[in-house]
Amino acid sequence: MSVHENITDLYTKMNNSPIREMIRSEKKSPLEIDTDFISEDTNRLKILIDNLREPLKVVVMGEVKAGKSTLLNAFAAEQLSPMNVSEATASILEIVYSEKPYGKIVMKEDEIKGTPKEIFQLLEEKQNDQFFFKECDHVEIGYPLPNLLNFTLVDTPGLETVTDENSDRTKIYLGKTDVVLWVFNGNHLGQSDIEDALLEVNKFGKPIIAIVNRVDEVDAEPEEITEYMEEQIGMYVKKVFPLSAKMALEGRKNNNQEVVKESGFKDILDYLDKNISKQVDLTKQESVLQSADALLSRDLLKHSGYIDAINFIEKESNEVRDRINENKSMIQRKIMWEFDNWYSRDFLEKERQQLKNLVEDSGALNIKGNLTKVEKEIPVLLSNDNVSEKLNEMIKKTDISFEQLWQGAINNISKDTLLKIQEFQEQAEAKLQMELSQQSFVNDKDVDVVSGATKGALLGGATGAAGALYAAALGPAASVVTLGVAASTMLPPLLIVGAAFGAVSTFMKLKSEKNIAIRNIDEAIQRIKEENKAAIYSTVENLFIERGETISRNLESNILKSFSNNEDFDGLIKLKMAIEKYLYKLKDHQQLLVLENV
Repeated sequence: MSVHENITDLYTKMNNSPIREMIRSEKKSPLEIDTDFISEDTNRLKILIDNLREPLKVVVMGEVKAGKSTLLNAFAAEQLSPMNVSEATASILEIVYSEKPYGKIVMKEDEIKGTPKEIFQLLEEKQNDQFFFKECDHVEIGYPLPNLLNFTLVDTPGLETVTDENSDRTKIYLGKTDVVLWVFNGNHLGQSDIEDALLEVNKFGKPIIAIVNRVDEVDAEPEEITEYMEEQIGMYVKKVFPLSAKMALEGRKNNNQEVVKESGFKDILDYLDKNISKQVDLTKQESVLQSADALLSRDLLKHSGYIDAINFIEKESNEVRDRINENKSMIQRKIMWEFDNWYSRDFLEKERQQLKNLVEDSGALNIKGNLTKVEKEIPVLLSNDNVSEKLNEMIKKTDISFEQLWQGAINNISKDTLLKIQEFQEQAEAKLQMELSQQSFVNDKDVDVVSGATKGALLGGATGAAGALYAAALGPAASVVTLGVAASTMLPPLLIVGAAFGAVSTFMKLKSEKNIAIRNIDEAIQRIKEENKAAIYSTVENLFIERGETISRNLESNILKSFSNNEDFDGLIKLKMAIEKYLYKLKDHQQLLVLENV
């Protein structure tokens, strides 16, 4: 399989990942997915495929005033332009081989052509015209330079454009680049922001050659400078060269090979000749394979991140379900315990006392009169309506406690779950950073996969949005808690009045034996409570069991949907399985890239 076929096959596999297929189908995903975030790697891979057909591009980058233009002039052995195009205009300058000199400014919708002199003159005139350069894509100059037969030199603006948020053009151009010549100012080595810029460029998986310029202005020996830079940035670059670009240009202009050698430029030319000019195809293929591997590794990390997020969501949803059921059982036990205390201690106690008072107030002379009162009071005090009203009052009080217990449980579950989501996000980011730091070769991997917008897109999409939906879902899910109960129509028929008449009848037979009669009333009321307890308990218990089931079902349904972007939760599990299969295929292809690059 050729390199082109290999990379094209990889593009097809990556482009058909379950997440990308879901984006193309425009179906609502069970995960919040950032389209740009998940599509950028396949877009870059497409650029790599196109780049296989283009001439090898060597991009010159570095700090402002590092001597990039002088280095380019040294390559040409003459002054290429009367001005520093890239730094003066913030434009990309592309220098290509041509049998005849020419120049052109490639605008977004047009081209301006002329001789190199005419193009440079126009650029100088437009130097302060921001609108003009906003529309300018790049500047291209052709020279009949033998060193440009097999590759193109590209000059870029200073380092600040690499990390600037408006530097999209430079970053897109880096995607088409094969080799980067990074120019350092020997007078200003060891700057902290250099590594950040190197990491940003390293994102594109391009080999970087470091050139430390102006070594003739530094007291240290070139070997010491090289050794120092290799210690500082050796993990990011292929090679470090010391150079005096000014001396190199002078030697090249005067055809003085001793000066060229002394400047350090000959070593650079020899390296490029050996590793680039004579091995254009090999270098290009190596660069493309290296970049493809970086993009593949990046995609593995992204999709693995989604797997981790789905696993977390699945685990957390199960834990939430378990906690809901645990609280349902606990609340049911607690409210039935409260109801049992009331039933045993307070139910029918007022009625008991009133009947006992009637007995206490009865004497030998007014027994018949009091019997009449008793007969009238019993149907009132112990009627089904009166007793049911008292039971319903207690059920309503119990329901208030029931609601408070559920609201407390929901608040605790919500607080704990949202905290776990936040902790997962932080731990997942740390995990990704740790995995990247363990890579053997930084420039073979995408070191910046979890920085900036990427971090928010991956973890925010997978769990942050889920957390927001979860918090929102608790409101309507918990609203069923406050619906209240209507138990009056559900209470069973009570056999209370008849039992009470039996107690009074016994009293009448006992006549003056009041103590026995009072005790008999106590026993009768207790018997009444015992005989009706099972039916009442069953009704109340079933009432709150049903309410608990309704609440828990509502909570589970809303929470599960919130975790899966308000879609069917089964869709989330199916997506996970599809991603796992995709990762397996992608890892197999990674082995093909490794074998191809050996």
